[in-house]
Amino acid sequence: MNQSAYNKIHPGTVPEVVGLFDTTDNLQEAIRQLEGTAFPRQDISIMGTRRDLEKIFGTKAVSPMIAADDAHTPRQAPARPEEEVIGGTALVGASAYIGAMGLALSAGAIAFPVAGAAIIGGLGGGVLGGILARILDQSHNRHLEEQIERGGLLLWVRTPDENKESLAINIMTAHGGRHVHAHTIT
Repeated sequence: MNQSAYNKIHPGTVPEVVGLFDTTDNLQEAIRQLEGTAFPRQDISIMGTRRDLEKIFGTKAVSPMIAADDAHTPRQAPARPEEEVIGGTALVGASAYIGAMGLALSAGAIAFPVAGAAIIGGLGGGVLGGILARILDQSHNRHLEEQIERGGLLLWVRTPDENKESLAINIMTAHGGRHVHAHTIT
């Protein structure tokens, strides 16, 4: 029976392929190739945040062998490395702008020239934004390291038919995926 026929008989099921990766580089390469072939971005996910895991499993780190086939495992869209850089840059820029405008607008009350206040505020906001971006990056990296220590980084991809299932298995395996297998969740 093909996957499409199975889904008609079993509505509410989601066929997908899941695999474990030992490095973020291998995971990112698999994601790039999946997106570059036949899989839309919304069909690809990784394990959710530490906070989400704690809500579901009662702990911030979960064995990927348990989480891989559990329909309740929180998931999130993977962020591309270039998107993480853009996000950090936006955080620094927005903080600098807010700091500059805040001091520039209050400059009259404290007798600073507007330009000097904007420079000081911009520098202060930029530094604060940089610190926040670094904290977020370190938290994200710590989460990935914990997943690797527990057995690997999980990657799921929805596969609506047998051809895409086979393609996903081949791509994930070619990029170092372990325990790559198809399953159906409800």
